[in-house]
Amino acid sequence: QFYGAAKQNGMDNYLAGAQDNGSWISQGDDSSKSKSFNSVTGGDGFEAIWHYNNPNDIITTSQTNVIYRFINSQGSSANIPDSRDSDKSPFYTKVANANNNPDVIFTVSTSGVWRSTDFAENWNLIPISSNFTPFASSSLNVKVSSADPNTVWAGALMTESGAFTLHVSQDNGQTFNPAGIYDNPNGEHN
Repeated sequence: QFYGAAKQNGMDNYLAGAQDNGSWISQGDDSSKSKSFNSVTGGDGFEAIWHYNNPNDIITTSQTNVIYRFINSQGSSANIPDSRDSDKSPFYTKVANANNNPDVIFTVSTSGVWRSTDFAENWNLIPISSNFTPFASSSLNVKVSSADPNTVWAGALMTESGAFTLHVSQDNGQTFNPAGIYDNPNGEHN
């Protein structure tokens, strides 16, 4: 089962993370059914990023926010401080970026949103304490708008009461605010 995949810009090559089978990459610029894939990293493979402008730069992930960064095909760990902490990091690691701003990478933990401006070399925490989530859950997620990289969404779930809310950034993940898009029980829109 594949959890996440990324395509190389302008080529028919793919990078994907598979349950219990690590992350795999293809080469050869074709999409035939006989295309071969090479192992990149082990563990449970989850989401992956292929740098839009640099074909030798990729990100792969494994469980509890274990993140690997490959620059010019040379790999190293790119973990956040919450990595490997099952109380803070979801089992199913999430990473996100936008093709039109490929060096800015996001991941998420119960501490908030982790943001990197240098393709996961360094990470900064943007804490979210307002109705985010009190538990590490695979439902935690972060996504960047493909239309506008300044819009970034983060959260795990929403409730009508507002006990949990989706959060949005309109400044490329530098700050997050509750989105306020749930219906409350009185029928008013917040």
